[in-house]
Amino acid sequence: MIEAKAIQRIRHAEIKAQKTLDECEMQCARKLECAEKSCMRRIETETEWAKKRALKVVEHAKKAALDERAERLDVCRKDILKMKKSCAPKKKKAIRHILDVVCGGRDA
Repeated sequence: MIEAKAIQRIRHAEIKAQKTLDECEMQCARKLECAEKSCMRRIETETEWAKKRALKVVEHAKKAALDERAERLDVCRKDILKMKKSCAPKKKKAIRHILDVVCGGRDA
């Protein structure tokens, strides 16, 4: 009879230990799942942040390129105006010379 009670206590202890083990495994599985979800959210957040940052860098580069292009165009316009101004007297002089020659002016 003592032996039967000892066997019964051992079985109860085994059952209780198994239940505790099962509960621990379930808790660990839940914690692992929560940790995985948290990590995924964090990765998504950091990925979104990195995308936004990259877009800002691209936009800044585009703006800088457009500003530089506008600046170069402005310089080109100024250079063209300078050339036109400096060429105008020469052009007028050449036209006068041609007209003088054709029309029998002073150089004819």
